[in-house]
Amino acid sequence: MRSPVLPLTWHLARSAGRRGFQSQLLAAGAAAVGAFVLLLMLAACLGSGARADRTTWRMPDAAPAGSATAVQAVTSTHVRHRPVTVVSLAQLPDRRPTPAPPGLSAFPKRGEVYVSPAWPG
Repeated sequence: MRSPVLPLTWHLARSAGRRGFQSQLLAAGAAAVGAFVLLLMLAACLGSGARADRTTWRMPDAAPAGSATAVQAVTSTHVRHRPVTVVSLAQLPDRRPTPAPPGLSAFPKRGEVYVSPAWPG
């Protein structure tokens, strides 16, 4: 059985004249813009969630107080108008040796500074 909705819609659109047709086009355009904004917001929400999932490795979970071997503090600053992330590490006294952080051969001793090879100067 054929639905009478489409022929009725076409009949009403043609019988309303030019003004009615313009208002229907305007309504369709508004619906399209609304759908676009909705999809854009959904994409932004999903994209920010995916990005947050990829950056969680930068902030490790806190170890229980009894098994922690070091403390870490992360700050950001600007040098020559470029953002720089500073990670301060400190070995806790009277604890087992801390393994080397990723990219380093050994855990830094007090007063040692390691700089990224990508840093220009």
